[in-house]
Amino acid sequence: MRRKILFIALCCLFAGQYVSAQKVFVKGNMTDISMVTPQTELFLKSKLFKFDEGINQHLQGKMFVRRFRHCQSAIKIKSEYPVTVYLAATTPVINKKWKSLNEFFLSGNQKFYLYSYELDNRWVTVPDMNGNSSLLFAPQIERVDLPTVPGTVIYNSDNSDRNFVTDPALAVLPNGDYIAGCRARFSGKTGFVRLYRSTNKGKTWEVLSEIPEVGFYSLFVHDSVLYLMGTKGGFNHMVILRSDDGGRNWTTPIDSKHGLLSGESKSYHSASVPVAYAKGRIWRAMEDNLPKGKRYFRAFMMSAPINANLLDSAAWTRSEALPYDSTWLGTDRTFNGWLEGNAVVTREGNVVDILRIEERNFDGKAAMVRISDDGKQAYFDPQMDIIDLPGASKKFVIRFDSVSNLYWAITNHVFKQDLGKEHCGLLRNRLVLVSSSDLRDWQVRDTLISHDDPHFHGFQYIDWLIEGNDIIAVSRTAFDDKNGLPKRQHDANYLTFHRFKSFRKCLKINTYENILFIHNFLFIFFISRDCAK
Repeated sequence: MRRKILFIALCCLFAGQYVSAQKVFVKGNMTDISMVTPQTELFLKSKLFKFDEGINQHLQGKMFVRRFRHCQSAIKIKSEYPVTVYLAATTPVINKKWKSLNEFFLSGNQKFYLYSYELDNRWVTVPDMNGNSSLLFAPQIERVDLPTVPGTVIYNSDNSDRNFVTDPALAVLPNGDYIAGCRARFSGKTGFVRLYRSTNKGKTWEVLSEIPEVGFYSLFVHDSVLYLMGTKGGFNHMVILRSDDGGRNWTTPIDSKHGLLSGESKSYHSASVPVAYAKGRIWRAMEDNLPKGKRYFRAFMMSAPINANLLDSAAWTRSEALPYDSTWLGTDRTFNGWLEGNAVVTREGNVVDILRIEERNFDGKAAMVRISDDGKQAYFDPQMDIIDLPGASKKFVIRFDSVSNLYWAITNHVFKQDLGKEHCGLLRNRLVLVSSSDLRDWQVRDTLISHDDPHFHGFQYIDWLIEGNDIIAVSRTAFDDKNGLPKRQHDANYLTFHRFKSFRKCLKINTYENILFIHNFLFIFFISRDCAK
C-alpha cells in the first residue's frame, strides 16, 4: 500500500514538473490568456473570428494569447525549458526560425497559417504581420512583467470570468482597525462575503471572517458596534447583521426579531452606500425590484431611532417606494433606472435619497428624492430633482466633510476621449473627486485614478471614508494579472485599498487657478484697451 501511495505521489510530482516545464512566459501590454475551445473569440472585442468545432490537432488543449486584432505593441515570450509553441498568422511569416506547418484553419472566412517555434529561455518577439496581431499557442501561458495595480491588493480572483469581485465595503472600528469586505464565489460555486482586517492603516490585510447569504450590503459602525446591512444574497430579503467582536462573529437574520427586515417580499436591492443621522434617526437608502428580474427599481428609505435595537424589524420605518419614469430625461437620453441611492442630510437638516441614474449614451445625471421627517413619505419632481453630477451613471457614495464644509463624492466621470468606446454605464476607467456646497451644483476637483483602456480596466463601486486629511477607500478593480485581462471592466478581479492623501488640497489648487485666470483676463483686457487707444 505504501509503495502504491509513493508511486502516485511521484507521478503527481513529475506531472507537476512537466506542466511547469511547458509553461511559457509572456510580457506585453493588453494581452489576455484563454483556452482554445469551440466558439472562443480569437481577438479582444471582436466577434468576427472564433474557433470552430474542428480545432487543428496542434492547437487542441492549448492556451493562447489574445490581443486586439490590430495591436500597437508586440509581445515577447520565453520558457525556462525547451518547449514547442505555435503561431497563427493571417499572412505568411517570413522568418526561418518560425517553421511553416503547411497547414491553416479558417475563421470568419479568414485563413490563419500555422507555424511552430522551438522556444528556450531567451526572450523572443512574436512576429505580427501587416498590422495584424498573430496568435500564440502553448501548453501553459502566464503573464509576467505586469503593470502595477493601483492601490494595495487585498484580494485577487484566480478566475474573474466566474469568480469576479462585487460589493466592496469599508469601515473603521473604534480601535482604529480597518475592515474591508467584498463578495465573490472565491473558489466555490456559492457566493459569500469575505471580510478582511488591517491593523496597520491599510498596508497589509488578513482574512477576518466569511459570511454566507448576504449581498448588496454596506458596513457601518453605530454606537461602537459593527453592522452589515443589505440583502440575503442578491435580490432577496432585507437583512441587518451585528458583530460585537469587530467582525469575527455575526448574528444570523433568522426572523423579524433578529435582523430579517422584510418577510413579505424577496426582491430588494442596494450596494455599499452610506448611512446618515438626522432627526434622531439613522437612515439608509434601499430599492426594491418589481417585477423581479426586470430591473424595475423603486427607490425608498429605511430609518430607525438611533437608540433602537436595529435587529428588530419593528424599529424600522420604510418610506413609500417611488417608481421611475423612463421618459424623465427626454427623448435624446436613456433613463434605464435609478438605483444605489445615498442617504444624505441637506444643509437644512432634511434627508434626501440621491440615486444613480443609469444611462447608456450620456453621463452625469442623478436623482434627488426628498424624504419626510417621519420617514414615511417620499417626494420627487423630475423638473427640479434631476441634478447634474459628473459620473452619476455609475454607483457613487456621497459624504459630508465638516472641515471643508462641502459634500464630496468619488465617481466614474466620463472623459471626452472615452465617449463611444463603451456605453456610459460601463465607462469605469477613470476615478474623479467631485464636491458640492448644496448637493445640486457639483464640480470635478481632482482625477484620482486614470487608465486609457475602458474595455478591461475599471475602478468602480468605491466605498470610502474621511480619515484626517486623507480619503481611504476600497475598490472593485478590474486590471491585468498573471492570467491576462478580466473578462470585461465590469467583472473585477481585484479588491483594492486606496489612500488619497490630503484630498482637500485640490480646493487650494482650484482657487489658485481661478485667481490666475482672473489675473490673465484683466491683463489681456487692459492691454487690449490700451492698444485700442
